[in-house]
Amino acid sequence: MNATTVQKACKRGCRAARLSWITPHTLHHCHASHLLEAGVDTRTIQALLGHHRIGTTALYMHVSLTGVRQVVSPLDRLPPTKGSTASR
Repeated sequence: MNATTVQKACKRGCRAARLSWITPHTLHHCHASHLLEAGVDTRTIQALLGHHRIGTTALYMHVSLTGVRQVVSPLDRLPPTKGSTASR
């Protein structure tokens, strides 16, 4: 399949769904972002996108604030020490 065929398919799909223009690049970017938010590791995403460099894959990914807020630091899992004033 060549690039023109994919672009035309996107255009037809957008028109049918009454959406603004979405490019194949937009779909590629969204796919990577959704995989990351679903917990797929970046090396797997890199392989799925066909990137040779992990830095290229990192450009596609924007972590949602919801995902960031759900991350628990390993330090937060440590039991409190005697005399600790920090509350958890």
